[in-house]
Amino acid sequence: MPDLEHAADVPRISSRWHKPDSKTPTWSRWFSAAGLKVPDGAPALSFDDDTHAAQAAIAGRGMALLSVRMMSKEIAEGLLVRPYEPSLEGHGHYALYPANARKKNDIEAVQGWLVQATAPLREI
Repeated sequence: MPDLEHAADVPRISSRWHKPDSKTPTWSRWFSAAGLKVPDGAPALSFDDDTHAAQAAIAGRGMALLSVRMMSKEIAEGLLVRPYEPSLEGHGHYALYPANARKKNDIEAVQGWLVQATAPLREI
């Protein structure tokens, strides 16, 4: 792993969250969790979508705060690496639907498929 002290020297890529809260993954939270001073200045790049932030990181434009679970394929393929600890606790994602849904059986079938399809990601 590269020296954590040099993390501030790497260009930062951020994702803009529309409703940020205390669990939003931000560079301030990450540097604080690492026990480092938060660097001055804004990230080099900022995107409205994590997918764009991931693509910028893959293209070598800097490092991004991304979900290891969501990027497991890119990590397995060597497109992205996790050069530093720490990791940040993030937001939970849930399958939600309206209580009065007309096709509840269909929705529950999709929900069951999601649980099965994402099981390998919960092992990361």
